[in-house]
Amino acid sequence: MKIKTLLSLGVLLLLGLPANTQEDYSLLATDTLNLAEKELDKIPRYVWGKSVLKYLSLSNNHLKKVPRKVKKLSSLEHLDLSINEIKSLPPELWCLNKLKTLDLGYNEISVLPPEIQYLRNLENLTIRANRLTYLPPEMGKLTALTTLSISENQLTCLPPELFTLSNLRAFQLWNNPLSIQFKYFEQLPDLEELGLSGLQLDTLSGDIGKLNKLTYLNLSHNNLKSLPVHFGMLKQLTWLELWDNKLTSLDSSIGEASQLEFLHLGKNQLTMIPPEISKLTNLTLLFLNNNQLTSLPNGISNLTNLSGLFLQGNPIPEQEQTKIKALLPNCTIHF
Repeated sequence: MKIKTLLSLGVLLLLGLPANTQEDYSLLATDTLNLAEKELDKIPRYVWGKSVLKYLSLSNNHLKKVPRKVKKLSSLEHLDLSINEIKSLPPELWCLNKLKTLDLGYNEISVLPPEIQYLRNLENLTIRANRLTYLPPEMGKLTALTTLSISENQLTCLPPELFTLSNLRAFQLWNNPLSIQFKYFEQLPDLEELGLSGLQLDTLSGDIGKLNKLTYLNLSHNNLKSLPVHFGMLKQLTWLELWDNKLTSLDSSIGEASQLEFLHLGKNQLTMIPPEISKLTNLTLLFLNNNQLTSLPNGISNLTNLSGLFLQGNPIPEQEQTKIKALLPNCTIHF
């Protein structure tokens, strides 16, 4: 048994595999390999011999580069290189034309080359939390993309070609120093998730109602002072974040977004809530904290699914607090 163990350890070391993990050894014969959180500073040699590999995770290591040998993994469909220290990418990476998912998030990448266009089967691309200041217009040729995350970079503009990606369903671009008009997103009418937090938007120009397939919309940490009257056309919306804006009022059309389950309006300048909020009977969480509210409409008693109501930081008198508690006896309320 001891000789067998020594032989196994010898094989592991020869292949460049950490000797203390039999789990990795057992994966040698599969098309899936998870090397996340292994404290790796380079990719083990044995990986390059796995031409049948379809899924490879190297997330949360200490990798500083991707070797050009990556082209040998010609069957790869899912590649996770997130949370490393990668600064640049080899041209050979763009030869992996079977890739469906590529995660490059949380690295130090400053340039994304035009050759990315050759990943024509790519469906999910994450490049959030890097150092990108520019995206190549050739990304418009990634027509299979359904999910794109470019949040937390240093992007100041976006190529118009991005807005021709008609299969896009989820688009996250929050926390970039972008100057962009909301109307461009109308060209993506099939979007279901849209993250626009921290973009310093001061208006929602155009017809937001055209994005009537949205289920998730994050507009927090902007400079919005009002919402358009077409907001109520977002009838599929279940999650809406508008916290940390400059809203002074809500249009009554908010009541038409009847599928809402989560609504965050904290840290604005609201002095009243329209009675139509009583139509949002699917709400489970409602954040109204840090506004200038002194009361809530009696119709909130219709919100029977509400489990949490957050009202901290509002000048609501004790008598009104007592009334609100009586209207929502089964809800946890934070004053």
